[in-house]
Amino acid sequence: AALFGMKKASGGGVLLAGFLHNHRRLESRIHARLAHFAAAIAAQPQSRTGGNAMNAVLVPISDFPSSHAALARVAAEHRRNPDLVVHLLNVRRPLSGRVVRLVRRSLRYDYYREKGALALAPAREILDRQRIPYQAHVLVGHAAELIAEEAKRLRCDRIVMSTARRALIAAHNTDSA
Repeated sequence: AALFGMKKASGGGVLLAGFLHNHRRLESRIHARLAHFAAAIAAQPQSRTGGNAMNAVLVPISDFPSSHAALARVAAEHRRNPDLVVHLLNVRRPLSGRVVRLVRRSLRYDYYREKGALALAPAREILDRQRIPYQAHVLVGHAAELIAEEAKRLRCDRIVMSTARRALIAAHNTDSA
């Protein structure tokens, strides 16, 4: 009888022996590849503070001053680990559909960039005063999704942000003035 176009071997042992031989070869190749990856990871340089140190952190900054509270923790971590890479992120809400239809794309991008720069200015000043290097980013869209995506893209170990309660209190105080 034919099995997938192949004739059945007498005794059935030939197919089994061939399968086992190929399986062992494949298994040894997998183990060799894993050993290669392990050696490559072990050869990577460790930071000065040890293998578990943070190397990158994302700090979302909103329009509210309470979002700057997270910078104190980042500054303290930077003193312990000078290799820390700090990313500031401001996420702007997209303009409404009517505005999008009426305003040119370049003007909208300028608006987002200007508003983002205004929101990031106090945080930048705090980090500049403490001589902490950073990179600033402004994105447009849904904040939670973009923060997670940007942290992944930038390979950040942590996202450091102030508590929602403080931001809520600041928003209430800002609106009531």
